[in-house]
Amino acid sequence: MKTAVITGFSAHEGALAGAEGVPTERLKVLALALLVAAAWMLQHPYSGLVHDSTLYTLLALARLHPSLSHDIFLRFGSQDRYTLFSPIYAEAIRWLDLGPAGALLTLTSQAGFCAGAFLLARRYMPASLAVLGVGFLVVLPTTYGSHGVFHFFEDFLTPRLPAEAMVLGGLAATFARRYLLGGLCLAVAITLHPIMASAGIALLLCIFVAIPRPRLIASLSTVCILVSLLLLFEVHVGPFKRFDGQWFLAVRDSSQFLFPSTWKLQDWSQTSLPLAVLASGLLASDDARVRRLYAASLIIGVIGILLTSFYCDLLRVVLITAMQPWRWLWLTSVVAIGFSPLIAKDCWNRNSAMRGVPIILATVCLVQNRPTTALALSLLAVAYAAAARRIGPSISLRRTARLLILGSCLLFAGAWVAYLVRLLSYVPLNSLSGSALSIVVQWLRNTASDGVLYAAVLAFAWRESSRLNSLRGAAVLAASATTLCIALASPAWNSWTSLDYTKSLKARFAPWR
Repeated sequence: MKTAVITGFSAHEGALAGAEGVPTERLKVLALALLVAAAWMLQHPYSGLVHDSTLYTLLALARLHPSLSHDIFLRFGSQDRYTLFSPIYAEAIRWLDLGPAGALLTLTSQAGFCAGAFLLARRYMPASLAVLGVGFLVVLPTTYGSHGVFHFFEDFLTPRLPAEAMVLGGLAATFARRYLLGGLCLAVAITLHPIMASAGIALLLCIFVAIPRPRLIASLSTVCILVSLLLLFEVHVGPFKRFDGQWFLAVRDSSQFLFPSTWKLQDWSQTSLPLAVLASGLLASDDARVRRLYAASLIIGVIGILLTSFYCDLLRVVLITAMQPWRWLWLTSVVAIGFSPLIAKDCWNRNSAMRGVPIILATVCLVQNRPTTALALSLLAVAYAAAARRIGPSISLRRTARLLILGSCLLFAGAWVAYLVRLLSYVPLNSLSGSALSIVVQWLRNTASDGVLYAAVLAFAWRESSRLNSLRGAAVLAASATTLCIALASPAWNSWTSLDYTKSLKARFAPWR
C-alpha cells in the first residue's frame, strides 16, 4: 500500500512537471525569438531605394508610366523579361505609393526568408536551435561571392530576397515529403528570379540524384562536358556563343564579381568559411539525413565556382556567364550559417577533441579583417575535424585532445580580445545625436555591423535559457526580451516608415517632369 501511494505520488508529480514543461519550453523559444527580433531591429534598418532596388523600381514604374520604356536602360531589353516581380511591384506602387510599397515588400520578403529558414532548420533540429540558427542568419554577415556585391539577406527591395524565401520554403516542404507544395514554391521562385531558384534545384538534384548514384552522375557529367566542348568549338551561335576578346574584357572590367579569376584573397577567405562549416558538420554528424544536406550544400557551392571558372573565365561562354552558377553560394552560406548551432552541438557531443572545431570556426568570424589568417584557420578547422573524428578513448589520445582544445580556446580568447579592442577603439559619440537610446542604436550600427557581438549574445541567451527549468524563469526571460523589443521598436519603425520621395519633393520636381 505504501509503495502504491509513493508510486502514485511520483507519477502525479511527473505529470505536473510534464504539464509545466511544455509552456516553459514554448516560453523559452518565444524569448529567444524576441531576442532575434531585437537583433534584427538593430542590424537591419530599411535602406530605401538603393543599390539594385533602383533598377527594379524603374522597371515597375515603366509599367505604370509607359513613357519610361524609352529610357536607354529599358529600350533594348532588361532583366524584366525574366521575372514576374515587376508587375507585382507595380501594383503595390499603384495601391500604396512608391516608398510604402518598397518598404512593405522588403519587410514581407525578409519575414518570408526567416520563416522559410526556420521551417527548413526545424526538419533537422529542435525549435530553440532552429531559432538560434535564424538569428545567426539575421545578424552575421550575409555577403557571398566577391567584392561585397550580393547578400542573401538584403535591406532593400529586389526579387532576389522573395525568391530565396520561396526556395527555402520549397526545400522545407520537399524534405517534409510535401512534394506538390515544394514544387509550387520552387516554380514561384523561378518566376521571380531564375538564378536564385537554380540553387534550390541544384541542391535537390544533388540530394536525390547525384549523392545516391555518384558513378552514374560522374559518367553523365563527363559526357556532357565533352559534348559541350565539341559544340563550343564547332557552333558559335545561340547557347554556344562565346565572348570575343574586346567584349570579354569590357564585361570583366565592369563586372569583376562574375569571374572567379578576379576574386581577391578577402573574397576567397570569406567563401572558405561556410565551406569549412559544412565540411566540419559532415565529419561530426552521424545523422544520414543532415549529412546529405551538408554534402549537397557543399557540392553545389564548389561545383558552382568550378563551372564558372571553366565556362566563364576559361571558355568565355556568354550563356553560362549570364547564368552565374557561382551564385549557388547563397544557399551554401544559408545552410552553413543556419545549421551552425546544430553543427556546433554535434561537434561538442561527438568526442572531447572535436569540441575545438566550433571554437576555431568562431575564431574565423573574429578575424575576417585578416583574410590570410581567416583562410588558414578555415582550412585548419577542417583538418582538425578530420583528425579529431579518429581520436579514440586511449589515455594518450585524450591528452592530445585536451591540448588541442586548450590551444583552440587560447586562440579564440586572443582573437576575441583583439576584436573587442578594435570594436571599442573608435567611439564616434561626438557625431551622434538624439536621445540616449538613439545614440546607443547608432553606435551599435556603426561599430557592431559585422554582427559577431549580436551572435555572441544570442548564443549566450540560448545557453542560459536551456538551463532554465521553471516557468517563472522562462517568463522573466520572455518579459525581458519583450521589453528590449519595445525599446527598439521606435528607431526600427522610423527607419521603415521614413520616405525618400515625399509629396513636397514630388511637387518641387513637377515642372521638371
